Amino acid sequence: MISLFLGKSVAGVSVNVLEDVLVCDSRLAEGVHAYVYSDLISVESLECDADECFIFLRGQSNISLIAVLVFFGSSGEKLSGGSSPANQVGRIEIPKNATHFKIALRLMQVGVAEIYSFDVGRMDKIKKVVAESNSFNYKESLMLPRDYKSKVSLKIPLIVVETVFCDTETDPHVMSRYLSYFVGLIHCVGTQKYNNFIWFIHVSDDKGRAVDVIRSAIERFGLSHKVYLNIYSHPKEGYGNEAEVHIDRIRRPNSTYPERRDNLFSGAVQKSGFYKESELEGCVVIRVALDDDDFITASHFELLQSLGSKYSAEIDNTLLTVLISINRLFVSYFLPNGNVDVCDVEFSRAMTGCKFSVSKGAYPRSPFSITERFDEVDRSRPEVLYVEHSQNLPSFSYNRHGDNLSAQNKSLYYKDEHAVVTFASHAKMLEEFARM
Repeated sequence: MISLFLGKSVAGVSVNVLEDVLVCDSRLAEGVHAYVYSDLISVESLECDADECFIFLRGQSNISLIAVLVFFGSSGEKLSGGSSPANQVGRIEIPKNATHFKIALRLMQVGVAEIYSFDVGRMDKIKKVVAESNSFNYKESLMLPRDYKSKVSLKIPLIVVETVFCDTETDPHVMSRYLSYFVGLIHCVGTQKYNNFIWFIHVSDDKGRAVDVIRSAIERFGLSHKVYLNIYSHPKEGYGNEAEVHIDRIRRPNSTYPERRDNLFSGAVQKSGFYKESELEGCVVIRVALDDDDFITASHFELLQSLGSKYSAEIDNTLLTVLISINRLFVSYFLPNGNVDVCDVEFSRAMTGCKFSVSKGAYPRSPFSITERFDEVDRSRPEVLYVEHSQNLPSFSYNRHGDNLSAQNKSLYYKDEHAVVTFASHAKMLEEFARM
């Protein structure tokens, strides 16, 4: 359908076709968006039921790019429509009296967008397009290079990182937002001063083109030797969590259910060909998890390594594991006007990204299993040492975007607030974090 946009340039956007690719060159002013519409198309050409109409725009861009579908009546009156971000499948209901429709591109910002295809119709048609256009059909993991061991040493503390991206989330708009946050986190990991780490990123095979975006970010930020992109499948029978009350158990079963998170990790280690536990003799191993919407400064892994090294000296035949919580951190509030308020606080909870496990010669327990409440743990067990640390400058940002699963304001959990800094944008915040 991209041929329908030929000759449709509008003010601020020129549209051309180069080697079967539709190229949109945008010179729009800051804050201005534009629509590029096709001519009218008969609804009969869709060959789908009113509630089974889907759109999918495949492309890449360095600007905001959204696919739009608008329906019209027999007299040319506009009825309704819908939209979906590029590289995400969107569902749009066909109005009862619709006779025609237009497809459109919504562009914003200065830059270039390349559109490879724009498809509308039944889900089976869209799935076929997605499968054909995907480089590995979302079923195969992104393997570590054969020489990855030259970039990872067992002679110094090894940090093993895990992230589950969007787990059971299926809403394309939600995934698009979280994908933008996650690319920011990938950038943060690429800036780390301490680089003896491996990062297992778990992504389910229903995440569509998000897999390609993540893979591209891994390569762009120089992390190909450090990341194993582990593709997994959801069970056909579901997770049996319908009666759960806590939102994490409903939306994040692969990190909250012990057997599932352990199987996900052990399977990733095995499939990636990374070091077996039997090969870790004498190595200090640190396991930490990062949520897909939080950020870290360039010194975060350096802090993990420092604390892990310090307390690993106490590990012996009796004390097998050290569990550490870094309680001084940033809580960052992303505001509607684009600003970010970054609060330097001492937090009363052990947050994912700031709680980690340490052992010697073995993979320690899953960081997802570590409690948030270090003040309530049983410290009488001789095999586990619990440590709370707050004598540090913050290196982790617990991000509050306004659309998180839990409550937005976290001031209830502040034990102390040291400072608040406001950044003009999310990008400015990341620039500063890369220097910290």
